[in-house]
Amino acid sequence: LNAVLSTRHKIPQPIATFPAAHILGCTVENLAKDPAAQAMGIKLMAEKYNMRIAMGFMDLSAEAEAFGANCIYHEEEIPTISGAIVESEEDADALQIPEVGTGRTGTYLKGIEMALYSPNALDLFPWQDAWLTLRKPWFCATKSPT
Repeated sequence: LNAVLSTRHKIPQPIATFPAAHILGCTVENLAKDPAAQAMGIKLMAEKYNMRIAMGFMDLSAEAEAFGANCIYHEEEIPTISGAIVESEEDADALQIPEVGTGRTGTYLKGIEMALYSPNALDLFPWQDAWLTLRKPWFCATKSPT
């Protein structure tokens, strides 16, 4: 990560993961639920776009679902949330923060782990917005201590 940040030659870093469905010949719904497909997709997207740091899969519906929201799955679109779980300040105060790895967030973390420990793995940036905001201000996974 330090080498990427300190280099004079900057390479654009696409934030794109779900287009891997087209490359893999699977559905977006499959990618949202299958960590092995995600690990393959992470590697394929990094190779296709010459990424120096690969992007892990994540979408905010997984985090909302972990909090109890109703998730609707689509074959060709990122899952969406139906309805609201917070409609008042009291509802917000009553929210319980789920454990990291709850529901599909665990699927995304497993996909990142599988990609991280695969042959010729790149460093990975796990794209998990809500967990990072709630738990850590900055988090990056690397395959090595450097």
